[in-house]
Amino acid sequence: MEPEKLSVNERHLEDITKADGWVYYIEKEKAFDSSGVLYKSREDGSEKTKVCNDEAAHLHVADGWLYYRSWSDGGAFYKIRPDGRKKTKIMDDFFSELFIDGDWIYYSGGRQGRDSDKLWKIRTDGSGRENFNKFECDDPKLQSREMMGRKVETFMLRQIQSVSDGWVYYTQRLYEPEIRYFDGVSPHSTYHCKIRTDGTDKQIIREVRNGEHRRGSAQKSGTQGRCRNGNPPLRAGRRLS
Repeated sequence: MEPEKLSVNERHLEDITKADGWVYYIEKEKAFDSSGVLYKSREDGSEKTKVCNDEAAHLHVADGWLYYRSWSDGGAFYKIRPDGRKKTKIMDDFFSELFIDGDWIYYSGGRQGRDSDKLWKIRTDGSGRENFNKFECDDPKLQSREMMGRKVETFMLRQIQSVSDGWVYYTQRLYEPEIRYFDGVSPHSTYHCKIRTDGTDKQIIREVRNGEHRRGSAQKSGTQGRCRNGNPPLRAGRRLS
């Protein structure tokens, strides 16, 4: 039987990655499907082979392993050899962004969709899970603020952008969800930060503030008012304890 050729135009392929003379990818039936089947093939499309039967997503290839999220197991994160051997479950955590660096996996997220304000790392064998950047601040204004005589809760969202040379680069966004500008956007500030992979030496690289042009036109709980969008006591270049 002649080997099946890989036709990109006829299939919906995601996470296409080349490594060691092979192409690894997830093939979906429909473009908007959240998962598909994990395959490998030669670069010319020959020797197409299914790696496993899981409904797979978010493929990463590193150091002779294929890492993927398995929706056959509720979104758990797995690794498997390219020949389908040694399938290993690493964690049940959900994540928004994930990076593999050496023996460690760094990701934003947490269990059951919680802990979105935290950064995590775990060894590629599933051991050593650790939250290495907790929500720590020295000013209560970063946790709640006063707005029209009422306390307004804030929350933090962190997302990893890259891992390089012993540093984890991430964004840290502070929201005030109870406040809405008239265009429906909540005021927030985004901090571009970095932290060493051991969790030390947290630094803010720069700050980007949203809504400067909206100052004075905010609403809370349907009531028009002036947005007291005070600056958090953080500045670019400052180290965080």
